[in-house]
Amino acid sequence: METPRGESRWPATMAVVVMLVANITLPNRLTAVPVWLLPGLSALLLIPVLVSAPRRHPGVARWTRSVSLIVLGLLAITHLSAVALLAHQILTGEIGSGRDLIRASIILLLTNVIVFGLTYWELDGGGPEARAARRAERSEDDPGGRDFLFPQMTGPGLSPPNWYATFPDYLYIGLTNAIAFSPTDAMPMTVRAKAIMGFQSVVAVITIVLVASRAVSIIG
Repeated sequence: METPRGESRWPATMAVVVMLVANITLPNRLTAVPVWLLPGLSALLLIPVLVSAPRRHPGVARWTRSVSLIVLGLLAITHLSAVALLAHQILTGEIGSGRDLIRASIILLLTNVIVFGLTYWELDGGGPEARAARRAERSEDDPGGRDFLFPQMTGPGLSPPNWYATFPDYLYIGLTNAIAFSPTDAMPMTVRAKAIMGFQSVVAVITIVLVASRAVSIIG
């Protein structure tokens, strides 16, 4: 069987770069580590992966997926710690600038979408490599063993031939779940997918409702 080309890493890598740039612009009080540490570690880990395996397919070395998951873990910890710090400082009255709060809430909402979009991309059906292998074996994007069911997978004629979900599709799940607090496109099919989507909604509620409402009251 011929090894499928798989999916390019570059869209996800660009999303990581956007998050890192956004994270640098956060106020220092919302970062638990020096601002240069996360970009430095991410570059140190991702550059060898991009050089050795620019596409996610079943033939790549297993260590490349491990590195991708480590970077995702670092991004998730950074985002969640920033949300926790911001919520704590709001509740203790340590932040007095409404404009800073609004700026922080926008940045944290953006990073929420990226972190969870990356999580869904790595989670669904075992990750991009496993999904590519399944497509090669079944010659279609079979919903069996998947964590998300996209509308294009529910019947013939709903998508172009050989369609399969790529990173932008998972990023859209992260966007709609963060804003609507519920699935609006792909439906979660497993308990772990539902748990992570529920957790993302809780984090988004804290970011949008608690932070933005406090900022508006300060400005007013």
